[in-house]
Amino acid sequence: MAVLDPAQRRYAELSREPERVRELLRQGANRARGRARAKVDLAKREIGLLPLRD
Repeated sequence: MAVLDPAQRRYAELSREPERVRELLRQGANRARGRARAKVDLAKREIGLLPLRD
């Protein structure tokens, strides 16, 4: 189906560079981890659940 052509082309491009894909996924995971930690720390502080670690 022609509607899938752009996605199939992109998949083919990315499959030729697996290390680049892994690096991008690592970067995204690190960024997400940092944001999640900030949110969890804020929630703990706001509800007084546990003291924040230093």
